Amino acid sequence: MRSTVACIPNIGPNGRRRRLIWGAMALCASVLCAAALAVGGADRRWRLVVFLPLWIAALGVLQAREKT
Repeated sequence: MRSTVACIPNIGPNGRRRRLIWGAMALCASVLCAAALAVGGADRRWRLVVFLPLWIAALGVLQAREKT
């Protein structure tokens, strides 16, 4: 027996679009930052700075996709 779970979105289309845009911008920022650090020859520990924008990007995209 399969049970289905109804997903009731708690965010409107404008909010989803806003989160998706923020997620895409954070992804672009993290890629640019990682590339600049790699090309600039920065120490590997400095590359951890990329973690925060990547996290924001993942949150934005996942929340937009799951409508939360």
